[in-house]
Amino acid sequence: MCRNNCKKTWILFYLSWKNGLNFEKYIVERFPINFKIKNWTGDKYINGKYDKHNLDPDLIVDIETPKQICTIAIECKFRMGFAGEWVFVAKDYQLERYRKYQAENNTPVFIAIGVGGSGANPEHLFMVPVNALKFSGAKHEYLNRFKLNEKKKFFFFIKNKTFKYK
Repeated sequence: MCRNNCKKTWILFYLSWKNGLNFEKYIVERFPINFKIKNWTGDKYINGKYDKHNLDPDLIVDIETPKQICTIAIECKFRMGFAGEWVFVAKDYQLERYRKYQAENNTPVFIAIGVGGSGANPEHLFMVPVNALKFSGAKHEYLNRFKLNEKKKFFFFIKNKTFKYK
């Protein structure tokens, strides 16, 4: 009895993990040339033991312009679809941890949310400042103000700390 349920659970876990990793790769491929990855969290663990940096956002990135360098952090979240008008983004304690990271490191944190399709090719892409997320879920209508074109590279405006696409 457990054999089938355990196998199904493992398959769902694997597919979730694979979509998550593919979504991180998808986000990295959307970076323009002036983005330099400082850190890409590996999320490795065994028996509850892990590197403390696994709790940090997935990507720490330097954006270089001729006049300055700006560091930002991006946590990548892929979801299979909306539940009605809502999508689950992250647990409350995770959002708090990302806000704490932002404050302690003086580094803007964004949550990249891919919804629908696959991690490698999401139907929707949103780049939401962590402070704009007050709850663990968000309505599609609310997320639309942070929507990026899922097929194009995106650009970060250092002055007002927002993303747009090229």
